[in-house]
Amino acid sequence: MDPVTDARGTSVLRRLMQPGETAGATGALPLSVTVGNMGATEVQVRGQPFNMGSVSRDNVARFEVK
Repeated sequence: MDPVTDARGTSVLRRLMQPGETAGATGALPLSVTVGNMGATEVQVRGQPFNMGSVSRDNVARFEVK
């Protein structure tokens, strides 16, 4: 499974992040996002912190950016 795919199904971000590393993703909306080890990850959507608590299960968050 690709961590970030756009509406066309194109993978726009797929990588294992290192501590302190940042990355951005753009593509055709909506973007489907999967974040593993969400307890150690900070996510921003449009420059604002995104709380993954309500979209997580077993330390993996899955959500769409519309």
